Amino acid sequence: MEFSRSSLNSFINHLATVSITLTANFLILIPNQVGLSQSSLSLKNSYSINYIPSGAMEPNLQHNDSILIDKKAYQSQLPKRGDIILFKANANLQREYQNSNITFAMRIIALPGEKVKLQNGKVYINNKPLNESKYLSQQQRTAIDVCPSGQQAPFLSRPVTIPPNSYLVLADNRDSSYDGRCWGVISKELIIGQAVRIVWPPSRQQELDPARKNRNLSAEELFINSGNLVLSNIKDLGDLTTVIKYFEQRLAAAQKKPDRQYQITPLMQLARAYNQLGESEKAVAYAQQLLPIAVASQNYEAQLAALVFLSKYYLELAQYDEVIKYNQQVLEITPKLENRNNQEKIAAAAFYSLGLAYFNQGDYNKAIDSAQKILEKAKNINDINQTVEALAFEIMGLAYFGMGNYEQAGNYSQRMLENVDSSNLQLQARALFIKGLFFLGKSNFADAEKSLLEAMTIQESLRNQLGDEDSNNIFKVSVLDQQIDNYIVLQKVLITQNKIETALEISERGRARAFVDLLAKRQDLSNSNSQNISLTNIQKIKQLAKAQNATLVEYSAVWDELYIWVVKPTGEVAFRSVDLAKINLANVAQGTLQSAARMPFSRGLADTAISDFVRNTRAAIEVKGNNPSEEPIVDKKVNSSSCIGKKCFQQMYSLLIEPIADLLPKNPESQIIFIPHQSLFLVPFAALIDQDGNYLIEKHTIRIAPSIQVLDLTQKQKLQQAVQPKVLLVGNPTMPTIPPLHPGETPQQLEPLPGAEQEVLAISKLLKAQVLLGNQATKAAVIQQMLEAKIIHLATHGLLDDFKGTGIPGVIALAPSPQDNGLLTADEIFNLKLNADLVVLSACETGRGRITGDGVIGLSRSFITAGSKSVVVSLWQVPDESTALLMQEFYRQLQKNSDKAQALRQAMLATSKQYSAPRDWAAFSLIGDAK
Repeated sequence: MEFSRSSLNSFINHLATVSITLTANFLILIPNQVGLSQSSLSLKNSYSINYIPSGAMEPNLQHNDSILIDKKAYQSQLPKRGDIILFKANANLQREYQNSNITFAMRIIALPGEKVKLQNGKVYINNKPLNESKYLSQQQRTAIDVCPSGQQAPFLSRPVTIPPNSYLVLADNRDSSYDGRCWGVISKELIIGQAVRIVWPPSRQQELDPARKNRNLSAEELFINSGNLVLSNIKDLGDLTTVIKYFEQRLAAAQKKPDRQYQITPLMQLARAYNQLGESEKAVAYAQQLLPIAVASQNYEAQLAALVFLSKYYLELAQYDEVIKYNQQVLEITPKLENRNNQEKIAAAAFYSLGLAYFNQGDYNKAIDSAQKILEKAKNINDINQTVEALAFEIMGLAYFGMGNYEQAGNYSQRMLENVDSSNLQLQARALFIKGLFFLGKSNFADAEKSLLEAMTIQESLRNQLGDEDSNNIFKVSVLDQQIDNYIVLQKVLITQNKIETALEISERGRARAFVDLLAKRQDLSNSNSQNISLTNIQKIKQLAKAQNATLVEYSAVWDELYIWVVKPTGEVAFRSVDLAKINLANVAQGTLQSAARMPFSRGLADTAISDFVRNTRAAIEVKGNNPSEEPIVDKKVNSSSCIGKKCFQQMYSLLIEPIADLLPKNPESQIIFIPHQSLFLVPFAALIDQDGNYLIEKHTIRIAPSIQVLDLTQKQKLQQAVQPKVLLVGNPTMPTIPPLHPGETPQQLEPLPGAEQEVLAISKLLKAQVLLGNQATKAAVIQQMLEAKIIHLATHGLLDDFKGTGIPGVIALAPSPQDNGLLTADEIFNLKLNADLVVLSACETGRGRITGDGVIGLSRSFITAGSKSVVVSLWQVPDESTALLMQEFYRQLQKNSDKAQALRQAMLATSKQYSAPRDWAAFSLIGDAK
């Protein structure tokens, strides 16, 4: 397939946008690197917050604890035995670590003038054994054998007298720590301060010296909450959930105080946590609250943090004037920082963002000027200067590429790659990706493919490093979202070389990977770790189509084209593409097209136009959100238009089905399994209308799958056989109250659903099953029965909220009880072990959620992960009467034919005869296995 000149120009003009997410991550790291604990407030001279980098002080201080240091603790009193102190390295430690700036936290054991010796695994002071029972276990021995052998004997290898103005410090983990036994004493001048509190994590918050007097507790609190608590090594979703829950409570308390500085730390940490979850709009909402408070208090580090989040957000939206504005503000603030090294780092990051912005505006000379300034700053950075230089070379390469100077562009891309530290895999992958783009621009497709494959291999190794723990799965989703552009561009390169089947493999490889890892682990597959899972190859795809006796249709939005693969049960693979730049997009607003032209590959013309189609189709069927007064959901990133009635479904058919209509089965009972991409997950495929006015469901039996790999794993889901299959029917529980999502909001009482009650009562007669209604349908009762049920039918409210901040939106409303609020969240479902063949979520919008490169994160994903083979979900708020009819007919058909997809098709057809509008019958989709 030819790579068109117009498509090439699009790539040339927008190469830099592929770096947006990784760039933002680089910027977000800067506040940690500059040390936000060095506050611009006057309290900075009194306190600092440091984290514990090792296990030397275990069990009393644990790795990654954050501790508050009182730097003036010893101005009015002398250090005492038992104090934990932060101190600078003495001469021996400086030689050992070759670092004069390194600091340590240990406990004072001996004071000036005291005689110290080690005997029988104990410390003796002035010939008496020291009682250390308050902080050491009986099993701990204090011996000299922990010290490495060398030319100089360990300090305590013989009895010593502590010199004047000096102190002996030891670690609490005596069996494996390198401390004063080995390298000697520290002078009082080296003591930075006393550790007085553990301030993070919340579960470990405690006083370290409860007896200490003359403390200013209000000053300590103000220091902690005015931007000085920096959380290091947030490793998994559990950590993020803790951060969000804790700091939302702290923010609510801070907002009641007259001094707004107390809000700074909570706002910063909430912005950072939501950024790590990939929820940019929430992150920037907190950053917008943070900025005016930081400005008013002249807290420069907090101002920088807010500006960084705002810059990231507008980079994602391709609003480059805003990016330039915020980074110019960053450059105005950086000279006010005390540390020169930190000044240069922040300034370099700002010039990097400016270089990207200028490049995307076509101002290549300003982009090169920004890169030159980055190189100037790199000269004064003493730790990550090579990384900074690599980013400058990236901007240089892009700018020269935009100018058409491919030779220079290639040279700078190579210099970028050579400058990347071997341990920085993320930047290595980006350098290879940029290099692949340059090869693509020169129509050197073979070398482009090679570079992009190398980049992809590194990216996948980064995801694999997260392991297969459930708690890391949302992190994997976030990482995949950052890497998706490489998969998109690689598909383009392969299609251009007519490597149709390989491109399909890459399309699969770039979707639902975190979901696949979860399912494989839950099914106890021998190779469950993502490093060992055999990625779906073309032969497996063909075998699956044959095993399912279904036609697989996979979509991929690739910048200005929509790619469509069709895999028939015979194993034949066909490919079609739709060039959205050439077709009539009458239903897509001009503003949408203009906005799309500035977006990166994974959010370019194809995905943006399709998103607009989906929005307008939903608006045409009067879809609204949970609030009845809410307008149809509109993506704020682009402008929207609207279409009228059936025309929306006809246009959607023209885009998605017409290009492949001749490849689809003629028998209406033959199944088609659609594997959507991005916003296509929200398409009501059943309601699409052909040129003759026929709905797609009239011609075909339809299923949905997040990916071919997920489809394969759900087919392999093994259920325990039961003598009498159990059915769980839940309808119209006593409705709970929705807690406020944000401080200041009021709880909302959900309305009862009498129609849902009638629905399950009618179904119970068909299935001869008991029903949980009203107060019976508590969370505890429903979960207990869910664990044993083969069929689970929940007719109640479904919500799209993420009340716990886990990154997994979705809630099922059940009856509250004294033990809980009645809200069954998607993350709680995620952790269940179900044995269900079918889950039907007869509630509003249960098929929606957070759309990511890994598919839709929400209720359907949680139920499949928990063990259900298939889930029926809804795409919008469904009317009671038509839904009750559809569900009764679905189970009636299921009694005749065990094929769930065919049963759902017949139910839709029957319902449409009585309720003709698609909103009444087309909302539901079957995800997963049909048998």
